[in-house]
Amino acid sequence: MCGIAGFYVFAGGPPGDDRACLDQALQLQANRGPDGTGSYVTGDGHAGVGHRWLKIVDLDPRAKGPLANEDGTIQLVFNGEIYNARGLRTELGRLAHRFRTRSDAEVVVHGYEEWGLEVLPRLTGDWAFGLLDTGKDRIVCARDRFGVRPLHYLLQPGRLAFASAIRALRPWRSCLAPNWPKVADFFLRGYRYLDDGTETFFADVWQVPPASLLIADSQGLAVRRWWRLDPAAPPPPEAELEERLRELLRDAVRIRLPEHWRPAFCVSGGFDSSSLLCLAAEAGCRCPDVLSLQTADPLLDESELARRVARHAGARLHLVRPTGEDLAVSLPELARRHDEPIPAAAWFAHDCLVRAAAQGDHRVVLFGHGLDELGGGYHDHYAFHLADLRSSGNAAQYGAERRAYARLFAASDEDLDELLKRTCDAQGRFCAPLYLQAQEQFHDQLAPELVAAAATRTRRFQPEAPFDSQLKNSLYRDLTIETIPAMMRVEDEACMSVSLENRVPFLDHRVVELLMALPPHLLINGGRTKHALRLAMQGILPEEIRSRTAKRGLNVPLHNWLLGPCRGLVAAIANARLWRETGVLRGRELPPLPPALSFLEAAFYWRALAFYYWYVAHVRT
Repeated sequence: MCGIAGFYVFAGGPPGDDRACLDQALQLQANRGPDGTGSYVTGDGHAGVGHRWLKIVDLDPRAKGPLANEDGTIQLVFNGEIYNARGLRTELGRLAHRFRTRSDAEVVVHGYEEWGLEVLPRLTGDWAFGLLDTGKDRIVCARDRFGVRPLHYLLQPGRLAFASAIRALRPWRSCLAPNWPKVADFFLRGYRYLDDGTETFFADVWQVPPASLLIADSQGLAVRRWWRLDPAAPPPPEAELEERLRELLRDAVRIRLPEHWRPAFCVSGGFDSSSLLCLAAEAGCRCPDVLSLQTADPLLDESELARRVARHAGARLHLVRPTGEDLAVSLPELARRHDEPIPAAAWFAHDCLVRAAAQGDHRVVLFGHGLDELGGGYHDHYAFHLADLRSSGNAAQYGAERRAYARLFAASDEDLDELLKRTCDAQGRFCAPLYLQAQEQFHDQLAPELVAAAATRTRRFQPEAPFDSQLKNSLYRDLTIETIPAMMRVEDEACMSVSLENRVPFLDHRVVELLMALPPHLLINGGRTKHALRLAMQGILPEEIRSRTAKRGLNVPLHNWLLGPCRGLVAAIANARLWRETGVLRGRELPPLPPALSFLEAAFYWRALAFYYWYVAHVRT
């Protein structure tokens, strides 16, 4: 992981001190690259790129960016890792390209020389880069398939600026206004706020979307996709599926184990993160450090399961015990480190884990994200699976799955019907407005004009439905506009605040392509999610975890904390002038905490706290 920045002044653009702005942008990203900095600006000053270096792959100082081709006409700044760089380097070497470093990023320089923009589909990894091509007088910015690495830009009259972090764009525009419709969406939908990969929480700052590239040249600015998931891709034969999926999972984990650094793993004790740890141990990762959470709430605590899987993998377990007192003290600083609001209190727990990993002298931390989204692991996925079966006309299979679900989750027929109503119309078809509205909460707490702005924004989100299965379209939404985008954003900011590189093996595009090609019955079967994944992990994962259906994850007892050690946090901001200035809340103040809090009510107060401290840290500057 590194920090990158750059600029391009279009013909006729107003003069500005872009060199100084670039230097400031790099300084503002010092935490992303504490091991060195470098920049390149054209002779006439109309374009430039800069790099903050976090040494992971090639420890030689020559690997610090910008990286250039032989004649210096291409200057690359790069963030992330390319895991198939060795094979690409060999191929490009046969084509007479000369490499100056062992950096994986240098394959982009020579790959671009050889194949142009067609180098992008050849890359396996998680990355974002800016490339200055002085021969064609253009800047190319590109981002990996699932947006694991961030890339933001600011477009002003006659000028483009880009950077990894939003804060690094402030040298070009110090005052950034909120994107109020997205703020409203955040209040209404929490961590499932809609993110199409273009907007941010600031009105004038944009993202280069995942799997997309941006080109700035004398013709102007253009953004387009370079990769799409193929919904017509055939699944592997079922007789070969278990072994093929197992080998893909093994390889995705193996290639992400760092060569020079001892990795840390964040493990909850659930299926996904435990699978990651066990696959890493199988690949030869000896005695790794495992970070896990321990809470006083028995409904949330999975530390005993984490202990068992760590023992199974021969890992050293380090339990982190965040408290409500910790949150009360650290929330303002936590908000300052994140450029956008923190979606849920669970990310406070993640922040505690990555900070513990950094104190253990690690450079790389691995997470098991992605298998819930790809394997049908969330509760609402059952609704879409049942809707698929109901509309197929296969009454026997539909009835069998309903009974299996009811047995596993002690659900009544009324519970199942209510689950279906939240996502589908009377004919069992997916209904986008119904689905989106069902996820919204707290309309009565927000100012009416903000609710209206959110509704206008929501109407623009007619989710893509490239598959002929409602379940698979639901997975696709999670992957592209719901949980994964928010997850990748917050995790990147948490890790980069302490100069750690995060890696997410299960978002390897080969794994995604295989799982998204599977028919629904291999995703949910007999009331159990992740059916194909559970088969693939047989013999690798401890059986009690492989067959477990309960889902908790890394979480904290926020509802208890708000009524205890964090009560003062809410009281301190309840009548703050900010509510009257912004007009976000209908009553122009935060309602007092009730004597008891449901999980849902606690989520509202979290969103208010997260918004307040974000606004203070990043808007009132």
